Amino acid sequence: MGKLQDQMQMVMEVKGLRPKTQKTYLACVRRFVAHYHRSPETLGTEEIRRFLHYLVKDCQGSSSSVNQHYSALKFLYP
Repeated sequence: MGKLQDQMQMVMEVKGLRPKTQKTYLACVRRFVAHYHRSPETLGTEEIRRFLHYLVKDCQGSSSSVNQHYSALKFLYP
């Protein structure tokens, strides 16, 4: 992710997120990017929507896990 990851890290630090939360959010974003095998710069709202739906339906993700991924993606795509 490179540049986007650095920007995301900076915003999380400015917002005062704890290091463990930052690490978790970065892992969530990596999972999102790996799901599509594309640069996050080419992904948008529709891909986010589909990914969250995938977590709910195909992975039976808990509401807290899905919310965690959603919150992480809000830092990537403010």
